[in-house]
Amino acid sequence: MKNLKYCCFPKTVEEAVKLLNDKKHKSIAVAGGTLIAKSIGDLIEQYVDIRYLPLKDIKVSGGDLIIGALCAFDEIDDNPLAKKWASGVLSKAASKCSSQLVRNMATIGGNIAKPHSFNIFPALLCALNAKVKVAFLKGTEIYPMEDIYNTDFPHKLGSNSIITEIIIPAYIKKCAANYEKFAKTQACWESYASCAFSLSLIKGKVEKPRVFVGSLSPKPIRLEAAEGIVSNQKLSSEIIEEAMEAFIGNLDILKLSTVNIGFKKEVASIMFKRFLLSVLEGKI
Repeated sequence: MKNLKYCCFPKTVEEAVKLLNDKKHKSIAVAGGTLIAKSIGDLIEQYVDIRYLPLKDIKVSGGDLIIGALCAFDEIDDNPLAKKWASGVLSKAASKCSSQLVRNMATIGGNIAKPHSFNIFPALLCALNAKVKVAFLKGTEIYPMEDIYNTDFPHKLGSNSIITEIIIPAYIKKCAANYEKFAKTQACWESYASCAFSLSLIKGKVEKPRVFVGSLSPKPIRLEAAEGIVSNQKLSSEIIEEAMEAFIGNLDILKLSTVNIGFKKEVASIMFKRFLLSVLEGKI
């Protein structure tokens, strides 16, 4: 932060985006600042504080759950809608992020805009088939959550654009879903493995399964082979074991070089099995 010269406090999203695109100064958007404030490069001259933008609502619109990008983890944890939607997984996941102090400050938008292996919401929101609304200089557009981590994504979040809303589709409300992480303590930010799952049960058969792994990569990893095993099937012990094998096989193909990768794969596969067993036994 050696060259930081200006601190701006925009009152509207439009004003914030204009400041980020000011060609006179290299800018960065900061909300909770729990992670990005530690890594602001020396080239940054203008700090755009977006904490006061009106992006903190959690509401239902057109059947979808809308979460403002500036909602803090603790606000999501305590919200009645978050506690009801998709087996309460949003509230459960938000409660697992670091200390109470961090949960009071860290925002859901920041957690997904600046990916890190240990961030909670990227994998979870991908598992919930979420979309994000992005504001940029020429307007706004809605993108599938997974798209924002692709190399060809057209915006630099926090540098020339900002996330304003997270949209979770209506059908997810009644889905079976879960988020788990394995760490030294529940409040520990760093984790050995984390997983997020969702599926619908229609007449006893699994539909629209979504399986994502975090912690092993900054970008959430989708395990489509594991999804394919359970899709359109009635869960059974045999199907679950087959899905576990596909789960591990998916990860093996990626040839991840993370430390203790064998142990982490095993932990993640056990999380997946536990989720499927909970659905089979009617516990989720």
